[in-house]
Parts: sequence; C-alpha cells; structure tokens
Amino acid sequence: MATTSFLVGTTARSGGVYLSSVDRFNRKMLDVSTAPDVPSLSISRSFHAGITLDDGRFLICGGNDDFNNVLASAEIYDPATNAITPTGSMAQARYFHSLVKLGDGRVMAMGARPP
Repeated sequence: MATTSFLVGTTARSGGVYLSSVDRFNRKMLDVSTAPDVPSLSISRSFHAGITLDDGRFLICGGNDDFNNVLASAEIYDPATNAITPTGSMAQARYFHSLVKLGDGRVMAMGARPP
C-alpha cells in the first residue's frame, strides 16, 4: 500500500488562504512538509476536490479561485514526472464537491454548492 498522499491548496498551515502549492503527506511518518520540488498548480484553489487515480497520478478539480469564481477546470499531478498538467474540465463548475473513483477507473464528481 502506498504511504504518500497529496495535499493541494488550502491546508491547516495556510490559515485559509488560497494556495497553488502541492504538499506531500507521508501517512507512515505522519509528516506534512512542503515539497518545494513539486510545481505549483496553474490556478490557486480552495474548496476543491482531489483523488488518486489508478495509475498513481493525482486529479485536482473545481473549487474557487482567489477571486471567488467557481471553477470547472481540472489539473493532474504526476509524481513520476513531477509535472502538473491541465486536463479536461467538468461539465459543471463545482466547489464543496466530492469525487468517487468508479470501477472502470473513471472519476465521478458529485454534490456541490451552487455556483
């Protein structure tokens, strides 16, 4: 079982500020540390959702930007290449939503506050 998870955007140490940083969280070591070698997201986000994909990449989508616009955009962090790239947007802008990985590997976004 993998022991590394990713924390994106607003974290407890940020005081609720919109961030574009990606932190690594090692559950085995119970350590949260900024990973300066991980590139920033293209958009600062808060109230977004993220999920680890079957291939080990991490999907980040939706949320609010620092101007309080609700976002439909999505980005993927690939720890193998240490790159963050944009990917397809959701059909509906969402924040305070949840992501569920389906049995075939697709991800479903559900719930949200209205934009």
